[in-house]
Amino acid sequence: MHDGAAAHDGAAPPGGSPSAPGPSPRLRPSPAAGELVEHLLRDAAGRRARVLDVLLVAPAGWRSLWCADEACCPPGGRPPSELADGPVPAEAVLRGLVALPGRADALALSAAPPAASPARRDADRARRRHARRPVTAGRRREDLALWRGERARHEVAGPVAAADPEVCGRLLAALEDERLRDAVLADTAPGATGSRAADVLVEGAPAGAAAPGAVPGPATVAGHLALEAALGAPPDPVRARASAALAADVARWGPGRAAAPAWSVAAWAWWSLGDGVRAGAAVDAALRSRPDHPLARLLSQALALGLPPRRRPPGPTG
Repeated sequence: MHDGAAAHDGAAPPGGSPSAPGPSPRLRPSPAAGELVEHLLRDAAGRRARVLDVLLVAPAGWRSLWCADEACCPPGGRPPSELADGPVPAEAVLRGLVALPGRADALALSAAPPAASPARRDADRARRRHARRPVTAGRRREDLALWRGERARHEVAGPVAAADPEVCGRLLAALEDERLRDAVLADTAPGATGSRAADVLVEGAPAGAAAPGAVPGPATVAGHLALEAALGAPPDPVRARASAALAADVARWGPGRAAAPAWSVAAWAWWSLGDGVRAGAAVDAALRSRPDHPLARLLSQALALGLPPRRRPPGPTG
């Protein structure tokens, strides 16, 4: 954690305030980080948790904020290379986790072909052609079936074959439809819960078709209830990871604003899995594509506030 501190497990600090500046100006916690540590320690004390130490980790080095022994924690901190050894990184390696240079590297995407390439032109033609089709239940069923088929390729272990440009173009257009997008999100729930919700959603009337003030029909009510049930359930990890990977793959083919819905789907899926780093990177990409995209903005706020996925607002909006 750059310019921050990590704490876990509650006693009072042996050397005074946990946010007191250390002996080196290079390794001082910022005022905001100090306040955060104070808050976390108060919370830990209230829960009767035992804090063993508070560490400050920065590019220049790392040290304990409670250690006054310069032989153990010298003024300039201990070398960052020490963090590459020990039980924590060993456990991370065992679990297949790796450190990344930065947030953008979390997506680990291949670059999209240049705008003038034949593949990119094929994708854009497919997107524009599909966008001209009327949004009907039949089109949504086809789009959901296409999404599920492509997602299945990402559910298997090992490398995934490159996506077909025309398929990606069609999915870019499909995800512009909010009801289809919600069906894709709901379909990350396990088993019949997700599948049933997605199927109900694609059968509903087109978004915005009802007159203002009209009483929602049975299909609309059923769709909302199914969506609530699906999005309130923990996701199927395989489905959710595959959905995130597919959405990110599709998004990189989108020109400008067209990429935002797919990036938002990727962000939602990663957030539902608790992967805030990748969710944040995808949200950033969505907002660069379309700063006013409602779902991307909602997810950006949720991530900034640290809201857990299971206490998300009811149903995505926009």
